[in-house]
Amino acid sequence: MFSKDVNAYELALRDLDVARRFRALIYKVFSINDDEFLNLLRLLGIYDVHVAVIPRNPAYRAVSIIMNTALMYCSVRGRTGPGQLSIGLCNKVKLLKVHYRCSTGNN
Repeated sequence: MFSKDVNAYELALRDLDVARRFRALIYKVFSINDDEFLNLLRLLGIYDVHVAVIPRNPAYRAVSIIMNTALMYCSVRGRTGPGQLSIGLCNKVKLLKVHYRCSTGNN
């Protein structure tokens, strides 16, 4: 988890090198800094380690799901943490993702 005074992208790049060396299956980044979101999305799909980008902002979480984050957290009974999406909303976002990928030919 990164606070606003940390460059999450640069730290994540260094950590991903370590994760790759130890053959990690997944690397999770949670950030409260909305300004880092676009940079953190750049981490998706560039390494052989699956990356989960989990921003605190609920709208950015939805975008992260559409952009193929490795994990998504959804709540079945109310919100359990800052930015937590309901299971219903997660399912709607996943349907949008499928529709988008089919319409653009990016299956």
